[in-house]
Amino acid sequence: MTANVNVEVIGLKEALRTLNKIDRSMRLQVTRDYKEIVAPVVADIKSEIPLKPPMSGWQYKFRGGSGSEVLPWKGNERAMVKPYISGKKPRTFGQFTSNLGVFGVRWSAPAATMFDLSHTAHAPVAKSMIDTLNSRYGSNKSRIMYKNWERHQEMVYTKMKALVADIMARIEKEL
Repeated sequence: MTANVNVEVIGLKEALRTLNKIDRSMRLQVTRDYKEIVAPVVADIKSEIPLKPPMSGWQYKFRGGSGSEVLPWKGNERAMVKPYISGKKPRTFGQFTSNLGVFGVRWSAPAATMFDLSHTAHAPVAKSMIDTLNSRYGSNKSRIMYKNWERHQEMVYTKMKALVADIMARIEKEL
């Protein structure tokens, strides 16, 4: 007995979910392929993250407004830069939608945002910190992450188009 199955894949997240149901090993191969594609981006980001605290005082404990620990700079921040594939379903809250990205590179160190994205301040102490970071590491919108992404953007886009086409072909082949 033959069964005809029609599966309509609307987006990449759905395609990855379908691929995971059909053949988990193929889905894991997609993850390995993606890690290989963004390896130069991750390597460049890691090479620019300082091993020692980027400025004095960052070796001491500091808790943010929520009470979570932001500092000290522990020296393991390079290990916290990792590529990821998100399979989360997009969620809409009023006019905002979250979880739209599928592929990315994440730096999950607590002090990462403060180091990479701090650019404006109103308090004199914060302004002093930002001036010091700007003089040592530059004053772009992102000191490390986005700068390195832009450097490799064309290569990643080209390889990602091929990977996405391969994902869709695998699904069609399996069904």
